[in-house]
Amino acid sequence: MRDLSYASIFVAVAAATTTPCFGTIQREGAASSSRPSGIILAQAAAKATSPATTVARAATVVISGRVQGVGFRDWVVRRARALGVRGWVENADDGTVHALFGGTDAALTAMLAACHQGPRGASVRDVVELPAEVANFPTGFRRRN
Repeated sequence: MRDLSYASIFVAVAAATTTPCFGTIQREGAASSSRPSGIILAQAAAKATSPATTVARAATVVISGRVQGVGFRDWVVRRARALGVRGWVENADDGTVHALFGGTDAALTAMLAACHQGPRGASVRDVVELPAEVANFPTGFRRRN
């Protein structure tokens, strides 16, 4: 989490100290430099420290209630991608929604809290979380069925 904060600070400083240019840092009265711009460096730093590159915590989740036929899976996909959570979501034959979530502790905590609420039209009765393996975790987030 600390690395992500440093990347955010770097982006703010880079944006404040550079002008839009193509591949070089421009300062008032300074000659062109062949170094990459602060904006390009900030984008690289953000990618390197993104929550999606590291899975610190993983969980399998079963969500019950009125969670099928209300857009729950598509809502989970949008929410997970926004939070940088990796994994998948699918409907189960018993009327529940099953998911595999992986990411930072903060991202999973936010994702699980969101699942307790669900989208409009859903009525979540319970969210059961079980720990999952963090090794060999899928990239991105997708809807399986």
